[in-house]
Amino acid sequence: MPDTSTAVLLDRETRRRFSLPARTIGALLLAALAVVGTAALAYRSLRDTEAIADSVAHTLRVIRQMNIVLADVKDAETGQRGYLLTGADSYLAPYVTARASALSDLATLQGMLANNPSQRERGVALESLTTSKLDELAETVRLRSAGDAGGALAIVLTDRGKQAMDGIRSTIVEMQAEERALLVGRQENSAGTVRAAFYYTLVGAGLLLVLIMMTALLLARGHREREVDNWLRTGLAGLAERLLGEKRLDVLCDKALSYLARYLQTPLATFYVAEPDGHLRRIAGFADDATRDAGIVLPGQGLLGQAAKELRLIHVQQVPESYAAIHSTLGRSRPRELLLVPATFEGHVQAVLEFGFLRAVAPEDRLLLARVSETIAIAIQSARDRERVDALLTETQQQAEELQTQQEELRVGNEELEEQGQALKASHVQLETQQAELEQTNS
Repeated sequence: MPDTSTAVLLDRETRRRFSLPARTIGALLLAALAVVGTAALAYRSLRDTEAIADSVAHTLRVIRQMNIVLADVKDAETGQRGYLLTGADSYLAPYVTARASALSDLATLQGMLANNPSQRERGVALESLTTSKLDELAETVRLRSAGDAGGALAIVLTDRGKQAMDGIRSTIVEMQAEERALLVGRQENSAGTVRAAFYYTLVGAGLLLVLIMMTALLLARGHREREVDNWLRTGLAGLAERLLGEKRLDVLCDKALSYLARYLQTPLATFYVAEPDGHLRRIAGFADDATRDAGIVLPGQGLLGQAAKELRLIHVQQVPESYAAIHSTLGRSRPRELLLVPATFEGHVQAVLEFGFLRAVAPEDRLLLARVSETIAIAIQSARDRERVDALLTETQQQAEELQTQQEELRVGNEELEEQGQALKASHVQLETQQAELEQTNS
């Protein structure tokens, strides 16, 4: 049956590695909010623009309807004058049509002015003037139809119709002037709404762009962190695999140094282990010149001894010219940077590793070496413990062999004593026999 706690830990680790960081989720949520906010503002601006466009169109329709009412009254007046002058019934048709249209169009105009109190009052005055004008036209037409051309002309000469017509024109001019003022204001509002929509969209797009860039940066950083984490895990696992089961200290150190030098892509490395008397002894190297020193370093001596003394990683970025050169058959070059890493366990230094780099040391290089240092220290301690156990086992085996030899000698001595005892016993029997014979002889 699988371990439940282990399964839970694995599940948590899987979720941690494959879930988005909180900062990335926050940036994505902000980007989503920015999109929603920009869309809401754009929708609001669009609705405002549509409302203003409807208002502008309504104003234009109102102005057009006023012109239609005025045109109807003019057409009715034109038909009336033609009929008065000629008496021909052909002029009555335009008059009758214009009169009916004027009343219908005036009612339509009144409905269009229902939401504007001042215009509605002017509409009432316009309706009164229009009715008065149409009544004057109707009366003259009735008199002319009855043959009283003089009576009809007398009504015309009273300027009653002219005053009504002038009132209609002035009222419509006032109403159109207000509608044009409303039109200008609504057009300005429309332009302002369009500008606001543009600014909202621009600000929203800019904010969204910034959030997208932040999200991309966080995702890239998260991807980089996952890559570094995988790189560190692979390095730790590879080193543990190579050190697994290794008993000899020198082979263990050589394997660890060779693996780390290849994994870090460093062309120069050395491995010093701490001896019981406190000094550091060179035990392994990677492409270094072993003849440069005697292979023994005291605590505090040089950078390597100082790293062992202070139990801390030392990073040298300006390597002096006198340092060991990395050389091959194609040329020579000194390292650009150095890392000296003490391997400690329970506060005691077990070894110090030194690496020479031809490139700048990356943070993950330091992090990997800091993590593997304890693993190496534990492996060294375990190898030494195994060596001590093997030495004790060998000593015990030697003592057992000596004890077995002594037991064999004792066994041989015991056998000799037993043989001597048997001989003495036989001699005793023989003496008893002789004594018995003597007693018989004496008798």
